[in-house]
Amino acid sequence: MRFWRLFFVLALLFCSLITSTYLMLVRAGEQDFVVPTLARINYGHQPIGLKFSTSFEELTTVPKGRFDVINTVTGLPVELRFGWGGDSDSTYNYGWVEPTQDDRGVSAHSGSKSLGLQTASTKRIELLMEYDEIQSLGLTQQIYISQWFYFASDWHAHDHGWGPILAVFQTSCLASGGGYSCVPYYQFYLEDTHGSNGIVDLRLGYRSGDGVQTPVVARVYNVDLNRGGWSHFEWFQTWTTSSSARVMTWWNGQLLWNVTGRPTLKGSSGYHLEFGKIYHASTSHLYEKWIDDVEFWDGIPL
Repeated sequence: MRFWRLFFVLALLFCSLITSTYLMLVRAGEQDFVVPTLARINYGHQPIGLKFSTSFEELTTVPKGRFDVINTVTGLPVELRFGWGGDSDSTYNYGWVEPTQDDRGVSAHSGSKSLGLQTASTKRIELLMEYDEIQSLGLTQQIYISQWFYFASDWHAHDHGWGPILAVFQTSCLASGGGYSCVPYYQFYLEDTHGSNGIVDLRLGYRSGDGVQTPVVARVYNVDLNRGGWSHFEWFQTWTTSSSARVMTWWNGQLLWNVTGRPTLKGSSGYHLEFGKIYHASTSHLYEKWIDDVEFWDGIPL
């Protein structure tokens, strides 16, 4: 009898171990925001250099279409493009220089100016750098992006049918030869599922070169959005047609995920960077965010 009792206890312990291991594997990449800051490892060539930097200090307005900012690394102009999809209404869809063009009481992260973005009557608003400029900066193998986000103290996301989520960053491949455009791409989402209290889940999504979506590649739960203050967003990505492509993301110094297994290029096409983005599934709610101190490097600065 003692033998069978001991066997039963050991079997329960074994099943418990197997179950917990399984759950850990299922939730890989989906955890509370307790990931420690890991050592930064450079991938690819050495040495790593800063290629582009702007704090928008020279701007007075943000026009729709193409405009130049000064790359403070070289002192030369670099072209950006700003616009939106869905309609041509500039009453609620626009960008501005704070406080020169529109003063809403948001202090810059550094210097005297930041750049604000707003969308209400369309699904998408984008500030991006196109491939010719990226190519001229020598960022066609890999890129590290550092920038600062500001969300108002009362910010929250509305449920548009996708759930209360908002995409705020995207890297897109430029399609060659027809088919789906701007794929493959990764998107960075905020999920406001905790009662609009400033605690969000951060999610990485992916769309493949043939248009197949993976809504959740990785997710981290219970992150303080720091509403009413500036937050540091960092993104590293290698560019390749193979599944060895790597994406790493940090939020306020904490590594969120380090993922591989999905191509980031389609054929020989280039790509663009939608580093100032607001994207959602409705046309009935106003969203705002501010960005400042944008840097592009050709690898992860240590």
